[in-house]
Amino acid sequence: MRSKTMILSLLTVLLAGPSYANYEAHEWGTFTSMVDSTGKTLNGMYHEDEPLPDFVHGFGELRKEVKAPIVIRPPLKPPCHSKACFDQDVLSSSMITQKMETPVIYFYADKAQTVDVNVRFPEGIITETYPGPVETFPSLKDPQVIGNGQSHFQVNILNTKSGAIPYAEPQNIYAHARLVNSNLVSSGAELEKFIFYRGLGRFQPKISITSAQGNLKISNLSKARPQMAVLIDVDAQGNGQMLSLDSVKTKEEILVSAKEIAQLKNHDQLSSPFIIKGEQARGKIIDELIVSGLFKDEAIAMVNTWEN
Repeated sequence: MRSKTMILSLLTVLLAGPSYANYEAHEWGTFTSMVDSTGKTLNGMYHEDEPLPDFVHGFGELRKEVKAPIVIRPPLKPPCHSKACFDQDVLSSSMITQKMETPVIYFYADKAQTVDVNVRFPEGIITETYPGPVETFPSLKDPQVIGNGQSHFQVNILNTKSGAIPYAEPQNIYAHARLVNSNLVSSGAELEKFIFYRGLGRFQPKISITSAQGNLKISNLSKARPQMAVLIDVDAQGNGQMLSLDSVKTKEEILVSAKEIAQLKNHDQLSSPFIIKGEQARGKIIDELIVSGLFKDEAIAMVNTWEN
């Protein structure tokens, strides 16, 4: 059973516009952190909450260049497909305040072409990928520290939207992102609808969230404005309802009163016209993501990924 949880979702979409005719790339993803009442991020954000399919590469693994031969005997060491590939002592002893979860990059093109993608994480590391990168740092041979992470992907954008991608359980969190009309990409012997990666980091967000006497204050510490912000309360049965914080688009600081939060946490009846739930809340987030620049199927895929 889920415990009562207050979640602030700040959704940011990174778009790469056409660099030349008939080529486009879209990326979405999330950073997850927990903060105390003063807004300080809390340490220990390295545990694996959502398992990924076994074909996803763990830390330090590169793409497969050829299809692996059939092995009759079991390998001496089982393959690693999670953050556990990284030294657990380093994870537990390092300051880790951010989980970079499920970024995906979609590609759209009217002809086959090759692109290079460099993912850099100065205050973190890349822990899981698919397809695998051609280069990654730090590698399994390097001293394992949280910082200076980067992965270099080289993918072929194929002139097709479907193909024999590796099987993933439909209910797996990884699978939702595939339900998009993007081109297939290949890298070595690996085929997918996108570039996928996850990571761990240690930075303080540019959005400060503090609480005092039941009130919640959200402050923007950067010049950029979030495209949307919503406050969601989830009850013990897993039901959620949402308060949209539209003023975050124009103000550097907003205050959510203790009264508004109490209304949000009351799931027995809607006590405010500004609180929405169910399909109305889902539709609001999808619409805002489309305004931010995602295609509709991409926005639906993002909501489906995190709806639970």
